[in-house]
Parts: sequence; structure tokens; C-alpha cells
Amino acid sequence: MVVMISNTLLLLVMILLLIQSYIIYSIIKLVRTFLSEIRTIKGIQFGSLQNGDKAPAFRALDYQGKKVVLKEILEQQKVLLLFISSTCSTCKRVVKELPNISNRANFKIMLINNDESNNDQLVLENINESIIYIKAAYLFNTYKVNNTPYVYLINQSEEIEISTGIKNPKELSLMLIDEDFRATS
Repeated sequence: MVVMISNTLLLLVMILLLIQSYIIYSIIKLVRTFLSEIRTIKGIQFGSLQNGDKAPAFRALDYQGKKVVLKEILEQQKVLLLFISSTCSTCKRVVKELPNISNRANFKIMLINNDESNNDQLVLENINESIIYIKAAYLFNTYKVNNTPYVYLINQSEEIEISTGIKNPKELSLMLIDEDFRATS
């Protein structure tokens, strides 16, 4: 009789532990979802990389399947990382201006798209062989990018020189003209 009561109590304790574990798991899921929603609020940039920070190194495949290694490109020249989304109207306007910008640039342009499933025909029509195009959503997390279009200019010492969101193609052009002026003076 005593053994039966202790077995019943043990079973009840185990059931309570399972219920508590499920409740804790559910709360953790809710908190994670809540924090994800907060991070996606437009205009809020949590823990973004700043000017002077070391740029995270990465390896990725471009849209043609060629391996791209940031560190190797930085050995030759500065790199402009332009983060876009296929569904962003401002990004589309900026992409249309890229051929003009890339012809004047004294750095390598890498176009990084977080949208791996939508049609990117507009992007493909407006890039030339001097622009590296990568579809890699994970790089948005690596570089802590929450808004598009967003720009990082990385120098050959692997430091971020410019870290900013852009509102229109003219803003990007002016920023890069200023960068060219600083580089020549």
C-alpha cells in the first residue's frame, strides 16, 4: 500500500514537472517572438555596427555561384556593402542608379539582398560586372541591418568608415562623392 502511494505521488510529481517545463518553454517562445517584433520596428537599430568598428568577415556565393570572400577583396580596395530588399521601393530606385555610381567608384560595390525568394530581375538588369550581387539574408543579421537600403563602407583595415541608412539615390551619390573627396585630399 505504501509503495503504491509513493508511486502515485512520484507520477504526480513527474506530471507537474512536465507541465511546468511546457509552461516555461511557451513563455520563452513568446518572449523571443516579442523581441523579434521589437527589432523589426522601422527606424530602430538595436546594437548596430558603428563607424570605427571592425567589420565582420564573411564568405558567400554571389548570384552566379562564385565564392566571395570579403577579406580578400579588402586586400585590394575598400568595399561598399549596400543592403537591399527586392520589395523595397527606395532600394529599387537606388539599384537603378548603381551603374552610374559604380563607374565613378574607387571601391568595390557589394549588393546584398535579404530576399532570397522574390523576383530580382530589376537588380540583375541594373548591375554590371564590377558589382558583386549576393542573396544572403544571414548577412543582415551579421551586420545588424534592420532597414533597407543600408550602407557600410569598409576600409582596407577592415574598419567601418560609413554606417548609415539612405533615403534616396541622390543621398548615396552625395555620400560617395564626399568619400571620393576625402580620399583624394
